Amino acid sequence: MRSRTSRFSRNILQTFLAAFLVIGLALIPPNAMLAEGVIPPATAPSSTAPGSEPETETITVSKEEAELLRAFLDIQGLLREYHTRELTYPELYEGAIRGMVDALGDRYSQHFTKEELASWEAELEGEYGGLGVTLDLVDSRITVINTFPNTPAQAAGLKAGDVLLAVGEHGMVGKLPVEAAVLLRGEPGTTVEATFLRPSTGETLTLTFTRELITPPTMDIKDLGDGMWLISISSFTENVGQIGRAHV
Repeated sequence: MRSRTSRFSRNILQTFLAAFLVIGLALIPPNAMLAEGVIPPATAPSSTAPGSEPETETITVSKEEAELLRAFLDIQGLLREYHTRELTYPELYEGAIRGMVDALGDRYSQHFTKEELASWEAELEGEYGGLGVTLDLVDSRITVINTFPNTPAQAAGLKAGDVLLAVGEHGMVGKLPVEAAVLLRGEPGTTVEATFLRPSTGETLTLTFTRELITPPTMDIKDLGDGMWLISISSFTENVGQIGRAHV
């Protein structure tokens, strides 16, 4: 009699423990079941066609990074699920990378997209289709530093200190000069509209420019006599050395 009672008690206990385990697993958040240091692909809603599974890949990182990446993926999933417009992975990751570089607070550390890199390389080559204006960040605003002689920017009356507000429908507040350059540059003969604020008068100027082939003045050389020269370099393009040797 005692033996049957013991077996019955053990069966009751085993059933209780199994039920407790199932309920406990159901209450554990999915991320808590991940192996430490192993980050799975994002679980946000996918844009793949119904019935097809997206390709996945698992990466191994440190425990510290794993915790941070889980938070990142959680935010990414929430944005893709609840934002008012459809968001793409390239868009979100591009913004995240740019934010990571911007967090350094170093104006000389910048992240370029393919388009921005192409624009920057065109400037280094010494010729590009554009307006003929130098832009830089002043008090976190894209500001005109100077205009080149005989260019659309100078002909339109742009002045040093003018602040770029928009290029077409693209707002430039909070953007970088290289982002503005991608929009302002283009094939010679094409047009682009840009809006500037002139702080000295409070005017807002909306101007339409016809792009031209721009060859920025990179160097100014003056002979001071007695074998002395004053050399002013405004930008380091590929032909700076050639220009210097030709004049000295």
